[in-house]
Amino acid sequence: MPTYNFKVRDKFGNENIGVIEAASRTAAADNLIEKGFFITKLIDIKKSSLNNLFSFIFHIPLKTIMVFSNQFSVMINAGLPIVESLKTLVEGEKNKKFSEILQVVATDVENGDSLFSAMSKYPDVFPLIYISMVKVGETSGTIDQVLLRVSNQLEKDYEIRTKLKAAMIYPAFILSALVGVALFVVVSIIPNLKSILEESGTKLPWMTQVLMAISEFVINWWWLLIPSIVFSFIFLGVWFKKTTRGSFIWDYIKIKLPIVGSIMNRAYMAWFTRTFTTLAGSGVNVIKSLEVTADSIDNIHYKKDIIKIANKIKDGESLFDAFKESNIFSPLVVKMVGVGEKTGTLDSTVSKVADYYEREVNVVVDNLTKLLEPLIIICLGIGVGFLVIAVFIPIYEVTKSIQ
Repeated sequence: MPTYNFKVRDKFGNENIGVIEAASRTAAADNLIEKGFFITKLIDIKKSSLNNLFSFIFHIPLKTIMVFSNQFSVMINAGLPIVESLKTLVEGEKNKKFSEILQVVATDVENGDSLFSAMSKYPDVFPLIYISMVKVGETSGTIDQVLLRVSNQLEKDYEIRTKLKAAMIYPAFILSALVGVALFVVVSIIPNLKSILEESGTKLPWMTQVLMAISEFVINWWWLLIPSIVFSFIFLGVWFKKTTRGSFIWDYIKIKLPIVGSIMNRAYMAWFTRTFTTLAGSGVNVIKSLEVTADSIDNIHYKKDIIKIANKIKDGESLFDAFKESNIFSPLVVKMVGVGEKTGTLDSTVSKVADYYEREVNVVVDNLTKLLEPLIIICLGIGVGFLVIAVFIPIYEVTKSIQ
């Protein structure tokens, strides 16, 4: 019988990790849901390595989930039953993997499962915030409004992620072009130039000597160099992503690096406040909202701080006092949380903070892009200049000696 690793939260927000045996993944999910757990992770142990390897290929894009939520909420609001809405969306879904999942969800709901229960079986597709809000929507009879809220939340999340990625495309392209040119010079031009210069007996500038040493190393050791670089990237990627120590270091670097850290901190503030206000505004209690937000955020330092705040509130502290002791959240977030708590307008007050930080991310990224362009051109000029000087000065000296 297959064995599954699971990570769940109980109704009090406590996290549990363990192993369960079941005839299928669906049976394992049903077993955990019947016990009152929120599933945050459920993986077949035998397939987990393969799933990790191909997770990028079979990953359901955030945009796909966002569009589905929007369309689903419109259909429910128009009066269509949940099962009929799901089946209609299955027919128009272009992502084959997601279409198959929606078909299973529709079948489960048709057979008597709640929408929450059916979606909970796919924690790797539907985030915990999504599943939590669906449960609230089903309980309160406002599933269409909740789906629209979560769709807006995913849209804001998508906009921030897209903005951050877009800012890195241009520098990455220029860097790749520079590396490509350098490799061409080192592998194709320098070896031919080396024999000519050695025959002439011309004294070589230090830059040319450095370039020749690099060329010789690359040509002689390429068979070791390429696997080493690939293995290093894979090892560091897996270590940073899959180990607690690696994640701790990588997440710390992301929020402490000059410039990049400033952008990432603004982005995390925006993600936190938007997710928290979406949950709280949908009727999820404050502690549960904090715990779900902690599970949704992809930085271990923010995650720990949010869980610490939730635990302090459980111990009787006010929301403002718990946030005030945080080492991560900005004074603006702390102050506005206090104002929202005191006035009873936590949802709308924190939402304004989310709007502010989303605008901040857009402004900072736009300014960074404008600043990077001249800096990249200067760096490119220096790199190309180095290659030109290293190659053409000795050629000029040889020509001069012949004349």
